[in-house]
Amino acid sequence: MWNPDLANKMHDLVDALPQLRFDRQLLKRVERAYCQGAHMDVQLEQAKRNVESSVNRASAIEATLRAWRVPEPEIKGVEEEAERIAARQGKRDIEKERSWPRVEMRAPGDGVLVEKTVHLHNFVDTSTDLFKIANLDKLFVYAYAYEEDLPVVQALKPEQRRWQIFVQNEPNAKPLPGTIDVIGYSIDPSQHTAVIMGQVDNRGERLKAGQSVLADVALPPEPNQVVIPMTALVEDGRESVVFVQPDPAKPYYRQERVTVVRRERDVVFLSTVSKPDPSQKAAASQKEFPLQPGKTWVVISGSVELKAALEDLLSRAKQK
Repeated sequence: MWNPDLANKMHDLVDALPQLRFDRQLLKRVERAYCQGAHMDVQLEQAKRNVESSVNRASAIEATLRAWRVPEPEIKGVEEEAERIAARQGKRDIEKERSWPRVEMRAPGDGVLVEKTVHLHNFVDTSTDLFKIANLDKLFVYAYAYEEDLPVVQALKPEQRRWQIFVQNEPNAKPLPGTIDVIGYSIDPSQHTAVIMGQVDNRGERLKAGQSVLADVALPPEPNQVVIPMTALVEDGRESVVFVQPDPAKPYYRQERVTVVRRERDVVFLSTVSKPDPSQKAAASQKEFPLQPGKTWVVISGSVELKAALEDLLSRAKQK
């Protein structure tokens, strides 16, 4: 960028520094004459005021340059150039002064150029955003939660405030992990929703700014619930069952009836309180829940085939 105001300020500093030097030299001569008995009270006061005025002018120019974020080495370079001009008896370095309007703009960090609003030879002012550079490794997510769901989200512990971000135009794609940072304090009266803000990992740049997404918050199970993958559950409209493998080293599987209390995208929540089975005796219906977290091996692939094979065996047994 080329900034004429910057060049003018640097020229002002080059002019102010020799004037300051001259005023200080004049003050020293007046002080020497005053010490030798010359009646120069008025001249001495005037010389002091001239030095103060020159110091203030040079300091104001330097302060303006610093406010414009001109690096200290460049300000120091202008001061040194003023000394060289004095040594050359006022002869200026034209090539040196031609670089003074030049401003090198550096982005504060690496990123992707997402917007460009300037072109070569354009005239711009300080309120213009020339470029917008963004780091797309992480993006902010603004999600809208219904007010009746807020108590559940607010009850989550800080380490549980995580979500999975799904792209609506890629329903089968792998979700992106993220964190919930802020839960809004106001409710939209028309939508009855609150804004939940957080971040999502976007190192592969799958997401774009402004893209529509779906945020899935995994709620922890209640004390009387366990969670299993959705693929482990088999339902036929009459009952819900899962297959467990008591010993992972043996190809033996057992069918267990379960009660579903909540469903999410990839998991289901089962109640550990079993409902009484009308076909069994009351005492037998109070047996221990068959799925023990961390101990029970649940079949998550091929459950439907196992169910079909078991029904086929039962049908053949009845026929015999």
